[in-house]
Amino acid sequence: MAISTSGKVRLFIGSTNVPDQTGSDSAIISAYEADFAATGAVEIGEIEDPGEFGDEFNPVTFTALADSRVRKLKGSADAGTQTMTVAFDAGDAGQDALRAAKQDTSQADYNFMVMLNDVTNGVSTPTVFYYSGKVMSRRIQPGQADNVVRASITIGINTAVFEVSAT
Repeated sequence: MAISTSGKVRLFIGSTNVPDQTGSDSAIISAYEADFAATGAVEIGEIEDPGEFGDEFNPVTFTALADSRVRKLKGSADAGTQTMTVAFDAGDAGQDALRAAKQDTSQADYNFMVMLNDVTNGVSTPTVFYYSGKVMSRRIQPGQADNVVRASITIGINTAVFEVSAT
């Protein structure tokens, strides 16, 4: 596998049918794949920066008096808050879906899929990431006169991020 650029990375929003997170990773990934195939996930258009996502563990520390050595353990995992930047497009179905998800007060999580652009020699399917979370904010950034109107959207990720490697 070779390195690739971020150009042509795609992000989709799906349904609120969040897979049961207690099964094996392969079962959870299969459930995400089935849901995205069945519900017709919507691609989010005009993404400038999809933001970062992925688990980071809260540090847990302990210092023994005998040796004054701090020991570090992994605590709770947090997949983070993804902040994406898009060029505001009032007619984009994906951006409309994000706006609707932000306005949803049901406390439902939405499914998301990120598809990288890492299809190269001998590889036919790209790396894909699945996760679920809430659209927490959508802020419009008009900017200055010679600027593209942008929107900044945050997604509070509430599940692990499941990676399907390119094949």
